[in-house]
Amino acid sequence: MRGAYTGGALQYFMERGLYIPHVIGVPAGACQGSSYISGQVMRNKVVTVDYANHPEYISLKNFVKKGELFGMDFLFRDLPMTYVPFDFAAFRNSEQKFIVGVTDCETGQPMRQLTTLKSRKD
Repeated sequence: MRGAYTGGALQYFMERGLYIPHVIGVPAGACQGSSYISGQVMRNKVVTVDYANHPEYISLKNFVKKGELFGMDFLFRDLPMTYVPFDFAAFRNSEQKFIVGVTDCETGQPMRQLTTLKSRKD
């Protein structure tokens, strides 16, 4: 739900032409932030709300068949490449700096250094 709230707040910003120069996101916030940086106003709503009932998005079937509640291939391949295309060029050409917090999967601890995604030309 925090991701949906964040997506709505970022949509509000985009509709008013408000772009913050530094964006930091962790899990769902990083996904929402990427659409904000690419300037895709309705993308967060479509991905987070409109596709929420898609059987590959989240389901017990995913958990039983693949060991994952969320369909990671669907979320990070099919949605951005086919269903709700992500504007990679706009993301790369953005002047905004994008930082994503990550967790060490083995220890469950946050990584000491945040990962900076290149979202602007240097």
